[in-house]
Amino acid sequence: MEHMHFIDKLAIRIRAPRTRVGYFLRFLGAAACLAFVMGVGIFFYWHVLGFGKPRATLTGALFWTGLFLLWKKIVPSQKSIEDFRRAEEALEQSQRVAELEQSLARGDARAAAALGEIYYCDKFAEQDLQRALHYFDIAAIELPKAKRKATVIRAEIALAEANKRRAELEAKVPDILDASCPNCKALLGISSAKCHQCGALFFVNQGGWTPVALPSAQFPPTTSVALASKTQETRRAGTFAVGDSNTRLAGNASREVEELRAGRNLLVIVVVLYPLVLMLSGVAAEILALATVALSMFAAAKLAESIGYSSTSKVVVVVVVCIPLIGFITILGLLFKASWRLRQLGHGRIESELRN
Repeated sequence: MEHMHFIDKLAIRIRAPRTRVGYFLRFLGAAACLAFVMGVGIFFYWHVLGFGKPRATLTGALFWTGLFLLWKKIVPSQKSIEDFRRAEEALEQSQRVAELEQSLARGDARAAAALGEIYYCDKFAEQDLQRALHYFDIAAIELPKAKRKATVIRAEIALAEANKRRAELEAKVPDILDASCPNCKALLGISSAKCHQCGALFFVNQGGWTPVALPSAQFPPTTSVALASKTQETRRAGTFAVGDSNTRLAGNASREVEELRAGRNLLVIVVVLYPLVLMLSGVAAEILALATVALSMFAAAKLAESIGYSSTSKVVVVVVVCIPLIGFITILGLLFKASWRLRQLGHGRIESELRN
């Protein structure tokens, strides 16, 4: 293998567990180490927050030191990587040989079966052809009879349905044919529920046509409608009549709340999106990871700006809060993916190859 994925290299360090409980305990131990490092950093961060920027920057350095030491502990050595590569190559070669042998055996069996089918077809082809021609002749005779019989049956069913429907209509509305509009005395048709002269609406009942409502043109605007429109205009005028100072204060407060909410939402998106990025691989995953890091830095800067930090303090917030958070989520995701990848590869066979 010319190229080995980083997750495969990382899996060498955690190949000791052999059960689900073991994987869970190993993952929990790594998470506890990271939580301890982050907890110590956060403890110092909150206690030195009011003593100036140098100590806050020093806390960021503590974060990075702890993460770097943990990273060096997780990354495997070059010898382990080479052993893993040789074992995986030997495993792949043995699998390829077994697959070739199986495919050859399957090919021999299929060839024998095909030869038997050829002999069978040569022997019974003439009989099958004569039988098929006989059935075809029978079908050519019976098909027109069946079509004629089906057409007659469908016509009888349709005629019976039409007669039944006509009887229901005549029994339900006997006086519809000569009904007239009670609004303008115009003659109404049986297929229309609206008068073609005045536009009045009707519905059918046992006695004929019953009016539903008058045309829309005959409805004058009521007092309640006019009062509602006047109330809306009054409210709009009152809104624009508010003083400029109060309007500016309310606008500034709402803008600060929106900025704070936007920064918080961006950080939530980063925390949810970054573990999904770790499950991918290739150029697309790297581009998406860089975009996620940039988005998290922008979110931290927006939070710092909404809280009231200066431009220098924004950098401190990004270094101390945002980047260690991303490192924490990254290493947890890598550990989880490495455990899953190792189970997929079958670490027992790889270890046996390494021992040999």
